[in-house]
Amino acid sequence: MFVFYYMMTYTISVVCAYWYYGIQGSKGSLFNAYKWMAKQFGSIVFAGLLVAAVTFGRMMVSKEKKSTKNLGEAICLCIVECLLKAIEDLLKVLNHYTIIMISVTGEGYIDGAKSTMGLLWK
Repeated sequence: MFVFYYMMTYTISVVCAYWYYGIQGSKGSLFNAYKWMAKQFGSIVFAGLLVAAVTFGRMMVSKEKKSTKNLGEAICLCIVECLLKAIEDLLKVLNHYTIIMISVTGEGYIDGAKSTMGLLWK
């Protein structure tokens, strides 16, 4: 689900970047977006994998929290679940802007994430 969302974000971003920057010989077509997506597919899948891994961890903690009888353990698991939810939401926002950054600049995921963090800190 996350990978499909990031693929759509990437496609829209590439088409808009081609249109905005007026790259010669391009009309912002979907063909250009899919051509560049083939080169950046690993970055898109990696972004989805990060969010999916954190979501899976949060779901496992939630399942364990519901099955425990110990009150102290339930409180600790509730805190861990809350932290994982915050990390998941942060990753979703960061990945969204990172996918846009890598679609415009053509960087890899790590370099795009660094550029995104630099842009968000300004």
